[in-house]
Amino acid sequence: MEETCSLMEAFDKMQLCYTLIPQVKNYYRYGEFKDCSTLRRDFNFCLSTKTKNKQEASEMIKQRNMKKNIDKFHFRSSAEVWELRQEPPPNFPPQL
Repeated sequence: MEETCSLMEAFDKMQLCYTLIPQVKNYYRYGEFKDCSTLRRDFNFCLSTKTKNKQEASEMIKQRNMKKNIDKFHFRSSAEVWELRQEPPPNFPPQL
């Protein structure tokens, strides 16, 4: 496990989350825009470790990593959003 956090990496991940393409992709797959609050909290957490001594920061990061490993299995599947059709829609193919 990583015992340091890169402030620039956390910032880059947070900024990338807010860009158009990942937001549209998430909306298409899951039917809602991506929630970037966890990446914002990661950035703020990493920022807070920079004011601690090395040992205290390392312990904070270990605790956070253990908690994140437990929490990462709680996500939605795209199968929960889309319904499987048994036959094509009534107006398919469209009449020109």
